[in-house]
Parts: sequence; C-alpha cells; structure tokens
Amino acid sequence: MTGLARRVKWSALGSSVLQFAGISIGWWRRNHNAHRVPCNGLDFDPDVQHIPLFAVFAEIFRGLTSSYYERKMAFNAVARALVSYQHRPFYPVMCVARIYLFESGMDILVVAVFWIWFPLLVSCLPSWWERGLFVLASFSVTGTQHVRFCLNHFSSSVDIGPPRANDWLQTQTMGTLGISCAHGWTGSTAVCSSRWSTTCSSFSFWEANVRTIATLRAAAPQARDKAQPVPIARERMEGEQKQTRSFSSEELQAHNKPTDLWISIHGKIYDATAWAPVHPGGDLPLLTLAGQDITDAFIAYHPGSTLALLANNPYLRFVGHLSDYRVSDVSKDYRRLVAEFSRLGLFDKKGHGTAISLSAIAVVFAAVIYCILRSQSVWAHLGCAAVMGFLWMQSGFLGHDSGHYEVTGSKRTNRAIQVLSGNCLTGLSIGWWNRNHNVHHVACNSLDIDPDLQHIPVFAVSVEIFRSLTSFYYEREMTFDAVARALVSYQHWTFYPVMCVARINLFAQTLLLLFSNKRVPGRFLEILGVAVFWIWFPLLVSCLPSWWERGLFVLVSFAVAGIQHVQFCLNHWSTDTYLGPPQANDWFQTQTMGTLDISCPPWMDWFHGGLQFQVEHHLFPRLPRGQLRRMVPIVRELCLKHGLPYNSFSFWEANVRTIATLKAAAMLARDKAQPLPKNLVWEALNTHG
Repeated sequence: MTGLARRVKWSALGSSVLQFAGISIGWWRRNHNAHRVPCNGLDFDPDVQHIPLFAVFAEIFRGLTSSYYERKMAFNAVARALVSYQHRPFYPVMCVARIYLFESGMDILVVAVFWIWFPLLVSCLPSWWERGLFVLASFSVTGTQHVRFCLNHFSSSVDIGPPRANDWLQTQTMGTLGISCAHGWTGSTAVCSSRWSTTCSSFSFWEANVRTIATLRAAAPQARDKAQPVPIARERMEGEQKQTRSFSSEELQAHNKPTDLWISIHGKIYDATAWAPVHPGGDLPLLTLAGQDITDAFIAYHPGSTLALLANNPYLRFVGHLSDYRVSDVSKDYRRLVAEFSRLGLFDKKGHGTAISLSAIAVVFAAVIYCILRSQSVWAHLGCAAVMGFLWMQSGFLGHDSGHYEVTGSKRTNRAIQVLSGNCLTGLSIGWWNRNHNVHHVACNSLDIDPDLQHIPVFAVSVEIFRSLTSFYYEREMTFDAVARALVSYQHWTFYPVMCVARINLFAQTLLLLFSNKRVPGRFLEILGVAVFWIWFPLLVSCLPSWWERGLFVLVSFAVAGIQHVQFCLNHWSTDTYLGPPQANDWFQTQTMGTLDISCPPWMDWFHGGLQFQVEHHLFPRLPRGQLRRMVPIVRELCLKHGLPYNSFSFWEANVRTIATLKAAAMLARDKAQPLPKNLVWEALNTHG
C-alpha cells in the first residue's frame, strides 16, 4: 500500500471514530487548525474563547471580537456572574462539555449514525433514572479529556492579535504545557522539548490542574469587581519603543493608589494596577511601595530570572523610563553582593536542614504522644508540654524558611511543608503569615504600615502611636484611648506574661483572615490544615487525667512557645521606627536601621532558628538559613563602609533594650498631658511577634 493510500486510510478511520462518537470531523479540523496556528491568541484561538462560562485572562472582559466565530464575545452581566466563580464549576462543566461539541458543528448524514445507536442503546436500560445516570456517567468520564485539553493551555501565556510567524517556536512553547507522567500513562501528550532555549513548561497532572484552577481563580475576583481595571495585554516591542516617554520621580509618585499604581524597576516604569490583585506575594507589598523605584526590593525578593518575565507579564504595562533614575553607592554595593551570591549559587544551597528538622519534629512529636498516653506522672506531662512548645518553635522556624524560599526542589513539596509545619502542627495559617510577613519585610518598622509594631491597646513602642494612627495593614484606626493608656503605662511589666499567651491572638488572626473576603491562595487547604490542628491538639489534651492538668499543659506549652514571640520582638522593637511608607531607594538603610542581630555561638543556632541573623535575613530574604552566619562579616563591613549602624547584641542585652524601650513609652503614656482621643472603643488585640 502506498504512503498516500495509508494516509487516506488512517484519515478515514479517524473521521469514522470521531463521527461514531457524535463529533463532526469537519468541525474538529476547522477548530483545531484555528487553535494550532494562533495558539492561545485570545481573539483568534477558539480553545480559549468560552465566554460566558470561562475567561482565562481578564483581557477578555473588554469584549474582544472572535476571528473564529466572527462575532463579539460580549462580557455582559451574565458572563460577569458566571466568570466570577468560574474556578468552582470548572470540573462540573467539563462533565457535560460534550453537549457543546454536539452543537458546534455536524456532518449531518454521517453523525446521524451516533444519534441512532446511542439512544437505542440507552433505551435498553430498564428505568429512566438509570438511563439518565448512564448518560451522565459516560459524559463525565469523557469529560476528563476536556479537562486535559484545558490543562495544556489555560495556564500558559496568552496574547492578543495574530501570531508572528517569525516567532513560531516561541509562540507554540509559551502557549502550551506538557503533562509529565509515568511511562505508559500517555493520555496527555507533552507538547514541548527542553532542548531549545525557549520557555518550556512541564508539570505533573496534579500540578497542571492546580495551575489551571489558579488561573481561573485569578481572573474571577476581577470579574466580580466592577470597578477593577482590566489588565492590558503585553505590548509589542516595536510599539513600546515608539511610545516610550520619560517621567520624573515626582510624576511617578503621583501614581500611588490602588486604582493607579505605577512602579519602577531598573529605571523602567510599569503600570502594575492590574498586577497587584494577582501578585503572588499579595497586593500589600506593591501598594506599600507604589509610586517609587523599587529595584532593590525587587532584587531582594526575586531571582534574576524574574526580570526577564516582566516584558511578557500581561498584567504589567510598560509606560516609560524614570528620567532621574540614580543608584546610590550603597545600592550599587548591595546589588553587587546579590549578583555575586547568585553566581556562587548561595540562594540554592539549602543543605540538609529541612530533612533533619522534619525528622526531628516527627520523632519528638511521636515521643510526646507516647509519653502522654503511657505515663501517669504529672511532671512527665509538664515536661511534654514544654517539649511541645519547643516543637512549635522549630516548626515555626521551618514554616518561616519555606515561606521565604523553596526548602526543597519542588514547589508542591514546599507547599506541603508550609501547610504541615504551619497549619496542621501549630494551628497558624501560612496564608496569614505570608500576608503579614511580606508587609513587615517591605515596610520594616513603619509604625502605621508594619503590623509587627501595631499592638494597641496592649503595647506601644513609640510615643507616635499615642496619636491614634491609622493602620495600613488592618485598615482601621489604632485608637489610643483610656484603656490603651492604662495598659501601655505598665507594658514593661506585662510584656513577658502577655508573650506567654500571645499564641491565642495568632489563632484569632488566622481565623479572621481565613473567613474574611481577603484573597487567600489555597483557602480550602488552609482551612483544612487548621482543622487538623484543632482535631489532634484537643484530643491529645483530653487524654490527660484531670482538668487542672489539661489547663496546665496548655499554659506551659503556650508559654514555652512564647519564647519565639519574644525573639520576634527583640529583633525590631528597640531599633529605629518611622512613619509612612519606606523610601524604596533607601532599601539597605531602612532594613539595617530597623533590625537587630542576636549574637550567639553556632551551637545555639537551633534555638534561634535563623532569627538571630535578622539584619542579614532582611537584606537577603531568599538566602537559606544555613548561609546567614557567613554573611555577618560581609554585612558588617558594608555598614561600616557607608556609615550605617549594625545592631548586634547578646540575647540578654536585646531583652534589656526591649524592656527599656517599652518602659520609656510607658512613662510617657502615664503623662496625662499627652493627648487622648475621645473614642473609648476597644480595639482588637494584635499582640504577635
């Protein structure tokens, strides 16, 4: 048989198979050819045009005109309502997506065969409910194929307009995604090869599902918000160069609002208004630094490879250059250090600390459970409570590490460690920690922005707080009323007792965030993890023989874990504070002046968990804990060179300085001449480290 004859034979066989399943081969060819050429072109590729049900990218909200369907894809009230929750009905819709394929196009005479044999087969079943269940089950199983089609493209890069033929390889690889699977399970085909130096994405089936749902979830909130601006598609380089203009720092500063948010990176100005709501680090860091050149902050938190992604980020719009862009001497040295650390691979040298920590935590946790169940000694139980407190401390350190960088080589494993060490083992949401901690790092020691200094009515580290500042993080006034004055007046006495039970407030903060309308990535998993804690911990405590022993166990474990809250406070409370957003071009100065190191021998590193190198950690947050001690002489020398303070004290001295800071503010709070607002409303307790 000739090659042509074989091709004709197999083409006819393929057509017969599709049409036997009720799908028109003519429709499939027309649709698939239109999909492959402008792969992931929002207005050309029919496989990403699913309004009013789905919108993979908010650019679709503009009501694009489909080249394939030859009509406008209207984003009306119905579409907005459906897209607003598209990440939830994705799988149910895929179960019945076959109905749409029946309607999309038919070779009537041939496909009629399907509509003869399938109804006849179904009619042989004994009851109507069984027939309906048969149809639903068969459609649902074939729906996995529709899911696979979506996984290959929904979470990849998209574009507007026709593809550029001279960028064929880039267009195809950037708009597709491979599914890595065990040999033999080849239901989804890998669609790119890593041998070419282009963007090539390959994920497991589970990871591809997570990415797809995340893509749908990212567009959904913008669909709900009618005031939310639509992200602007990635501009062509030619047009970008033609429209380039310059802006001064004063002009850039004017764009510092949630609805008009500009940032500058390496002197290039971007409109990040649409990017803030979907920024992986949350919107608050961008809002804090809005209207400034944020190059140093960007370098601190992102690997060098991220810079190349800015031009292809569809949520960012390049608007021009910063005309008075200057780099200070200290910033030049800082950037050289980061570049050198990257060249040496220090950001990737994580060591075996994670495996050792996880193993130690598991062994200690098992030992505590065994001792509580098998021993009747009160002292043994109290010892277990103290050990449990130390276990929570170590788990918190591990969660802190995994929140700043990947402690393993896998994002999925890193996420599992976060939820396990945070939510499941300690009852604290890693999502809450990320939201809180990112703002703390960006606006370190800003009295009205940094949540780690906002503890009214219990604590006030500066007299400025007596003015009842408005918290950027909590979005409310921190009222300094008569109750706050009374509590703050004796805060240097209540500091350690409050730290013993500070964990209770963290539980409250976790629940308030998880059940709020704030954006929480992986909310269901977060809630599930916290629920695990509230199952095992009460069950464990209930195994103790008496109520007073149970209460003592909880108090001792919380008090020991309170050492960690004290450590958090020592690192910042006695250092310089300021009001308002930080000046991003003074990044190095802000971080060094607002942090404090705890000097200790190497054998005590386990006790401090890396927090003792707070100056180094704030300057290089992506640097693994095991590398921080090596940075101490380097950072100290750089501070000395530029005349900046390098704060380093022993654990005892840091405690003395913190108590002295609290006492100084307490004495001023007792002064009735200090202004007092008339509003005596109690504020929620926000005591945490």
